[in-house]
Amino acid sequence: MNKPRLPPPDRCSSPASPRWRFARAWLTASAAALGAVALTSAITVPVRSSAATRTTRKATRPNVARPSTTRRPTPPTKPPVTAPPTTAPVITPKRLLFAVPAVITGRPVKVMAVGDSLTAGTETANQSYRGHLFNKLGADGLSVDFVGSQHTATRAGGDPDHEGHGPFGIGPDDTRFCDWPADGDKQCQEQPFSIAQGIEAWLAASEPDVVLLQVGLYDMFEGTLRRGSSGLEKTFAPEQAPLRYRNLVRQITAARPNVVVIVGTLLQTPWISKGWGPYEALNAEIRKIGDESATDHVIVVDLNKVTLQKLDFQDGFHLSDAAAMKVAEGWFKAADPVIAKLSGRS
Repeated sequence: MNKPRLPPPDRCSSPASPRWRFARAWLTASAAALGAVALTSAITVPVRSSAATRTTRKATRPNVARPSTTRRPTPPTKPPVTAPPTTAPVITPKRLLFAVPAVITGRPVKVMAVGDSLTAGTETANQSYRGHLFNKLGADGLSVDFVGSQHTATRAGGDPDHEGHGPFGIGPDDTRFCDWPADGDKQCQEQPFSIAQGIEAWLAASEPDVVLLQVGLYDMFEGTLRRGSSGLEKTFAPEQAPLRYRNLVRQITAARPNVVVIVGTLLQTPWISKGWGPYEALNAEIRKIGDESATDHVIVVDLNKVTLQKLDFQDGFHLSDAAAMKVAEGWFKAADPVIAKLSGRS
């Protein structure tokens, strides 16, 4: 019987044999694994301390000031976005803001129309706004008394009293329009020669509550005369009209502090080109005077915006009855609320 054959010793028992190399590698890996397990079991896992332990630690902790920290500022809250208003803000006209000197009781409100020949008018061809304005105020239930040293009726009727003085300039010097030398020296020597020269006497005589002032067209004329040292001489200084007008308004308010002065801009006329410097400068100054303060008694009516055509003028300067009605409407819009307040009507 044959015995099993054993491998040669160099293949199984020799350290250099493949089996020995495999055994050593396996043992080395096993030892490394066992060492890692032992190391892991030796580590103590910390347990979260209880509330009592935390309190004890906090009590025994040294009192060390902690550095202050600056918090990042909170950005401001943006206001909510609102839609723009659908309508423009309402601006109250100055004529409704002025302080009434005193409510007038027991008598009509006295109104003085001051100006040149456009204010005076005539009983025939050349008409004034005065008659139409008087009627419109009466139709609105207002009791008025037109006052003045002059008495000229109009086609519209009404109170004929006024202070419209022919071709007078603003003044204060002796200025009056004359067709020199056709009119001769006699007519041009009539006194006073300007509105400024007569206004204080007229105010004292009539004691008006309201003054309607429209003057300055004759200051645009080259034919206006001035009394000089050698007699009457021509003067043409329309650039001086704005300052003259301002001084005239000051003269009125100084002579009668409680009077309400309604200043009217110059009318559109066929013989003045729109945009002419002196004419526009005077109108700009009149508007400025009327709008300077909401507490004084001086307000403006922009009569320059009244639309007038050539047919509205009798001679290129004076008004027809139809034009006088248009101008009266402009005066009425400014004067009616003022006189209503003075009458005590809200």
